[in-house]
Amino acid sequence: MWASKIASIYQEHRSSLHRFIASKLADSELVKDIAQEAYLRLLRVDNSKNIDNPQAYLFTIARNLLNEHYAAKKHSKVSLDDEVKQAELAEVLVDHRLAEHEVDSLQKDLIQAIAVLPQIQQQVILMHRRDGMTYDEIANSLGTTKGMVKKHLVKAVVQCKAYLRKCGYEQ
Repeated sequence: MWASKIASIYQEHRSSLHRFIASKLADSELVKDIAQEAYLRLLRVDNSKNIDNPQAYLFTIARNLLNEHYAAKKHSKVSLDDEVKQAELAEVLVDHRLAEHEVDSLQKDLIQAIAVLPQIQQQVILMHRRDGMTYDEIANSLGTTKGMVKKHLVKAVVQCKAYLRKCGYEQ
């Protein structure tokens, strides 16, 4: 009975749940994952008779999953080697095309340029350039203001460009 009720709730509220989660996240795959996890957790509730409003409970579960996601993201250290989309960052920071053998060198230098940034600047530039997050999303994730996000991003880009200039890359 509980499983059929969840199936009915899924059919009726799937779109609104996805919109709710998508309003907080830019990654559409993560939106789907969080929505699915919310339904699974609702389905696993042991004492379902105590839930007066399963739809509201579903959205509460989704909100809690979003909070868990942001908390984990806020406390996780950025792994530059694994997560930096090197080619995209290289394209953003360097205007001209480089010969293929120079790209590897640029990517290594770019990783190093980001690695020497203060942690907050690393987080902001990667969240914005790599993850495609908006200033507001970054501010919410890091617990700061949109203005501070802009300042950190500008400083990070300026420092990365200066570092790359020192390495012999022209702007």
